[in-house]
Amino acid sequence: MGNRVCFASNSTLSYSKNALDTSPTWSTYSWGSANPIPASVGSVALHPTDENTIYVSNESYNSSSGQLFVSKDSGTKWLDISGKTSGSDPWPGRAFSPSNNPLPDNSVNAIFIHPDLPQRIYVGTDLGVYATSNAVAGAVWKNLNQPGLANVPVLAFAYQASTSRLFAFTHGRGVFVATVASAVKT
Repeated sequence: MGNRVCFASNSTLSYSKNALDTSPTWSTYSWGSANPIPASVGSVALHPTDENTIYVSNESYNSSSGQLFVSKDSGTKWLDISGKTSGSDPWPGRAFSPSNNPLPDNSVNAIFIHPDLPQRIYVGTDLGVYATSNAVAGAVWKNLNQPGLANVPVLAFAYQASTSRLFAFTHGRGVFVATVASAVKT
């Protein structure tokens, strides 16, 4: 799984499952009506065990298209997992409803997928850290800002596997640390 690379620009996403090979193969997808991905990508993350699953966040405020998206087919189809919209999940073909606790309408700057429990996702927003333990359409997101972390932009994450500690790097408020070994209560 360490041979994968994904990057996004304001108009495309490029993905390779064999980026370290002598002649890597790249797939490039354009944003547009077929893909709901926003024009301003905040972050990209790869699933730790499923080579076909990619997460992309929206860096824009008040987006009608959502704040966090997942593709389970290497970038061909995308699903909003912000918890705001209703519709039909393109993979299992089931309907979903908006969540009672969606992500807020603001920039999602960072994505962290727990390596041992990949259904657990943490996002750094301009209002702090949010998490879900069920990253699907209609996901319920929980604000993890208390105790200690203020409503401050979180720009990056780092994970220390030996201690199960997640470090949240902020804009202007330093670094906050939390142990993330237990399940997120949603």
